[in-house]
Amino acid sequence: LHEILEQLDFTLMALAELRRGRFGIFADFFYAELTRDGSAVFDLFSGSLTTQITIATAMAEYRLVDRGPTSLDVMAGVRVWNVSGDLTVTVNDGDPPPGITISDGRSWLDPMVGVKGRLQGGSPWYLTGWAMIGGFGAGSDLDWDLFGGVGYELTDRFSLVAGYRGIGVDYDDDDLLFDMTIHGPLIGGSLKF
Repeated sequence: LHEILEQLDFTLMALAELRRGRFGIFADFFYAELTRDGSAVFDLFSGSLTTQITIATAMAEYRLVDRGPTSLDVMAGVRVWNVSGDLTVTVNDGDPPPGITISDGRSWLDPMVGVKGRLQGGSPWYLTGWAMIGGFGAGSDLDWDLFGGVGYELTDRFSLVAGYRGIGVDYDDDDLLFDMTIHGPLIGGSLKF
């Protein structure tokens, strides 16, 4: 699975946050699609595996520290996972080659808790990040999410952010074992309304 995850075909990530006073709502959406092709047994068989991973997170926030642009929030909520895959195996000596396709998928819900912060002095540069953990056996055994980044405020409403994010899960439910980590650099923008 780790070799497959190195060949992501498409990734989409979006984040939104609503806040009123010390209370807020944090929402995060992540989608990845990957495909891996290969052959086996002296090229007698060929195959293609396509996997889609969708992660949606919603968390309530409470601001513990609120000092101008510097803040620290505690969060609690849920994360929904949906994983689906299609495996097509083809015998290469037919004309046209006969093939079979096997499809499977699973969805589950994990409780999540975490912290999120931003550290900024008098310059337009700032540090931002979060740490979340969950699962606790309710859905997955372990579900985690770490992000750390550097931002630069271009205006009062718009910032550029660059950082590194890792998401991991350990899900084991009888006929499905899904133990994976997705991580890598990211570049984005932050818009305040």
